[in-house]
Amino acid sequence: MQFLIRFYLFFCFLLTTFLIHAQTRQVILPIQPIEVHDLVKVKGDCEMYGHNPQISINVNTCVNGDKVVLSGLIKLKENKADWTTFVQEFRQEIPVQELASQNVVFASFQQGEGALRASAGMHQHQYKTFQGQGLIKSANILSDTNGEDCGKLGGTIHFHPLVMHVTEAL
Repeated sequence: MQFLIRFYLFFCFLLTTFLIHAQTRQVILPIQPIEVHDLVKVKGDCEMYGHNPQISINVNTCVNGDKVVLSGLIKLKENKADWTTFVQEFRQEIPVQELASQNVVFASFQQGEGALRASAGMHQHQYKTFQGQGLIKSANILSDTNGEDCGKLGGTIHFHPLVMHVTEAL
């Protein structure tokens, strides 16, 4: 029992020492819109036929050295017939000057993920804007055309600024 008490007190001492000798700053990073076109067909016949394509976009972020890496996946899936499906991965690296310091001991995100789920609607042959969640502000997507869709689908994904907390040892 005494061992646990001593260990707890030692741990509290270390934590307090760290917090006294560390400074956390908030860094707000704008994220440029990402153009995602020429989606790859992974299933079906290259034609959505106006069958209410389902739109799914996921993004997440991580720290890699002095950069924040945003990566994601967009998926358009026909909602009947042969379930024609198009996908495309995307990635963006954002240099962060505050991460270049040798004193950085911890970096975290206020909201480092985002998603968008939507139904495009029947015979929607024009770009349409859909609202996202989390890091994804919106996406302007073409999910169907009047004819063969291979090489024609995709759009632009817009993001909210990324709020990051950087802790540096003093």
